[in-house]
Amino acid sequence: MSKVIDYLALRLSVLGLLFVWSVYLFDEFMNALLFTATGFVLFVIISEIAKRASSKTKYKREKLEFQMAVLGSGYTLGIYKQLFPSASETYDGKCFTSGDTLYFSAYKFFACSVEDVCQAFRLAKAKGFEKIVVLCKSADRGAVKLSGSLGVKISFEKSRDIYKKLPKASLVPELTFEKKPEKFSLSDVLELVFQKQNIRYYLVTGLMLTLISLVSPAKTYYIVVGTFSLAMALICALRR
Repeated sequence: MSKVIDYLALRLSVLGLLFVWSVYLFDEFMNALLFTATGFVLFVIISEIAKRASSKTKYKREKLEFQMAVLGSGYTLGIYKQLFPSASETYDGKCFTSGDTLYFSAYKFFACSVEDVCQAFRLAKAKGFEKIVVLCKSADRGAVKLSGSLGVKISFEKSRDIYKKLPKASLVPELTFEKKPEKFSLSDVLELVFQKQNIRYYLVTGLMLTLISLVSPAKTYYIVVGTFSLAMALICALRR
């Protein structure tokens, strides 16, 4: 669903940007409209060509990320370990060592957390290692901040780094899992738009626009848009 929203948001943003500049560049409204339509059609055609060219590539980072997240840390560790011929055995399906470095796998659907960093640190201290590489999809801010305050050298090997290294070493695994594209559902979009936590955003926006209408020459515009935003806040508040 998030991809559908991103898809619509991107195209609406491009359309709005083209329209604003066309109105600025052309005095005649029809010329501005023609420029906007032509530019938008060209954008859609180019983006679709690029999308189809990209879809022909079997190994996309997103596909590999999904498979590693489904099969877990042990699977990711086993693939990455092949980059190090002198690597030690795998401990508890979580880590292996090579040279003076401990490689810890925290791969999952979500970013590496503070707890993952702490777990890697405890394993490294128990085995006497001062260098740690954490394999992860990404690392949240708290994990990165903590990694610099534990007295050992901790770095993060993120999915984009793993994706670059595996093909170079001819170690890309066969893809057996692939996330199916989500189907567009209007009810899901409405559920997302009218979530209760969105009340404060609609409310603040509506109040600001209404106040601006008191001092702006475009009074009608700000009143209409502000009223719409306040109505959205009201709908969110009334939903069960």
